[in-house]
Amino acid sequence: MTSAMQWEFLGEIHPSRGFLFRAWRAAVPGGWLIVTDHFAGMSFYPDPEHVWDGGSLEIPNPARSESTPV
Repeated sequence: MTSAMQWEFLGEIHPSRGFLFRAWRAAVPGGWLIVTDHFAGMSFYPDPEHVWDGGSLEIPNPARSESTPV
C-alpha cells in the first residue's frame, strides 16, 4: 500500500523584486519537508514533535529595546 504525501499550503511571498513564489510543507518522520515553486527549492525543517505551525517567529530588534526612546 502506498500513501500520498499531504501538502499544506503555507502562503505566498511577494519580494520587492516583483516576482511571486508559493510554499508548502508536508509532515515527514523527524520534521517537515518545505517546497517552493520558485526555483523548485526543497528543504528539511527538523521538528520531531511537529509543533511548528508554519509561521515565522517575531525576532526582537535589539536597536529598539524597551529603554530606547522612540
